[in-house]
Amino acid sequence: MTTRLTTAQSQLLAFVREYRREHHTCPTRAEMTKHFGWASANAAQAHLKALERKGAIRIGANKARAIFDLETV
Repeated sequence: MTTRLTTAQSQLLAFVREYRREHHTCPTRAEMTKHFGWASANAAQAHLKALERKGAIRIGANKARAIFDLETV
């Protein structure tokens, strides 16, 4: 399973999962940035990379919406 997630990482993972349930696709970094009120999409990318390092998700290459939730795989 995954290493312990920070509050922000847990919130982002929950958002990605809920967004996917509602829209049948993952949110873009821009949509994550808007939802959380971050200053730039770099914040979303940094949190996603941390989630990937901790084993919660896998990020697909060269696709804005390619986020694979390893909990549901």
